[in-house]
Formats: sequence, C-alpha cells, structure tokens
Amino acid sequence: IGSLLYAAAMTRPDIAFHVAYLAKHMASPSHEALAAAQGVLCYLKRTRDMGLNYSNDEAFALYTDSSFGREPKPMAGFNVTHGGAALSWASKALKIVPLSSAEAEAAVMSMGAKDAKYVKMLLAELRPHCKIAKIDGYCDNTAAIDIIKAHGLTAKSKHFERWAAYVRDLYQRGILSLTHVTTDNMIADIFTKALPHDAFRRFRAALLGA
Repeated sequence: IGSLLYAAAMTRPDIAFHVAYLAKHMASPSHEALAAAQGVLCYLKRTRDMGLNYSNDEAFALYTDSSFGREPKPMAGFNVTHGGAALSWASKALKIVPLSSAEAEAAVMSMGAKDAKYVKMLLAELRPHCKIAKIDGYCDNTAAIDIIKAHGLTAKSKHFERWAAYVRDLYQRGILSLTHVTTDNMIADIFTKALPHDAFRRFRAALLGA
C-alpha cells in the first residue's frame, strides 16, 4: 500500500480512490484486501506507459465531487487541472457526517478551493509570466452552488460549518467561479467511487492529458 500511495500521489491519479479505500484496511487486512491491492499493482504494470502529459493549455480548473449516501462519512475527491492534465488531486473521506448531498458537496468544494488557491500561488512564483486571473470551479450539485452563491443562511444550511463561508468568500471576491456540470462530465467522480469501465477510461484520459 505504501508503494501504491506513492504512485497515486505523484503520477497516477486514476488509482487514487482505490488506494485510499484500500488504506482503510491496513489496520486489519484481509485476504480480499490483499487480492485487491495486487489487482491494482497488476493494473499499474499493464498501464506502465501511462502518465501525466502536459500541454500549453493555460486553463486553470477545479473539479469537486462526493459520494454522499454510500456511508456516514462519504468519500471526497477533487482535482486541479492546468496544462491539459491534473496538477493536484486528492481522494479522502470527509471529516464530517453531512446531512445532505449539498452539504457534502460544499465541504468538498472548500477542500478543493484551498488546494487550488495554493497551486495558483505556487504557479505565480514558478511562472511569473503565467497570469491566472480566476479559479474555474465545477460542481455537479446545483443546490451546493446556490448555497455558496447566496447571501446569508437558510433553515437547511444554518448548521453548516465555517468551510461554507470560506468558499463563499472566494466566490464573492472573484477568486473562484462556480459552474454546474452534469455527473457524466464530472472528472472528480473517479475519486469517489468505482466507476464503469467506459466512464473510468474517459475520466482517466482527462486527468492524464491523454
């Protein structure tokens, strides 16, 4: 799992969800978990020629998603795309128990926004000529987008923690934009659950810049 974690964190975002899920079983591993880990290793061997391929695409985008409804603390996933491929990504369980999909999506949006803001500042130092004016955020939950864009609280969102206010602040200051995309086009879906073969291949290609 340690070797898989290195690959998932450095050059192979397509295995991030599977490795994060397997890491949960390290305290009490089973034969099934070992077989699954070996399956991931076999997949890496079959696709060892794959990797991140960057281009001159200057678009700077953030994709966020969650797997609300599957378990009390759902999986959260996000990726920051620049140069036509994933530049930063994560697949991890939320630290809260959300009461709705909108709350889960807003929480993931906060996680991704913090990472995207860091990457944006890092790129400004490494590439001063590259001016990134705004983070283009994409989410497949319209309720979460409406909550972030709206002022104040409602009966359904008054219990939200401070992370919602952080994303709202970025949006109001013009640092982050929010756009709805369908689930079929949500690249970050690959970080939250096991996907059908066709969807996995499509999202993998988008992440790796293939």
